[in-house]
Amino acid sequence: NNVFAKDLHGIAVSIGPGSYTGLRIGSSLAKGIALPLSIPLIPINTLDALSISQSINVNGDFWICLYSHRDYVFAQKFNGSSSINDAICKPISELDDAPKFGVDLQKIDKKIDFTAITPTSKNVGLLALQDFSNLTEFKLEKVSPFYLTEFNVNK
Repeated sequence: NNVFAKDLHGIAVSIGPGSYTGLRIGSSLAKGIALPLSIPLIPINTLDALSISQSINVNGDFWICLYSHRDYVFAQKFNGSSSINDAICKPISELDDAPKFGVDLQKIDKKIDFTAITPTSKNVGLLALQDFSNLTEFKLEKVSPFYLTEFNVNK
């Protein structure tokens, strides 16, 4: 199937948390496509998109974790598709014993019990479609990456 720019009604973009550079590039690309087409952006939280991974089949609470630096992770606790807390950035050892699903957690030196999941644009798109009317933002300058932590060149 060919998709043409004139067929687009919006651009879903994963806004973070995540790496500073990756979020900047993704946000800039999405805005660069949306602006000349006069279409909105649909910002999607990265951890929300990861939480609907088909690899997750847990009854009860679980953590979605995304490697940040050293032993720190961007993390959010979920029950089903509902988040229980706000996203945090802290050492993975400080998270409770709920099952952990994550991206790039093998980079942490300590042995961690987790299930690897793969980020997909499909999940970002699914969440954008589910709540398109509430998430749609025509004022592109209002959409910015959700860094969660300050950029630090010494990490």
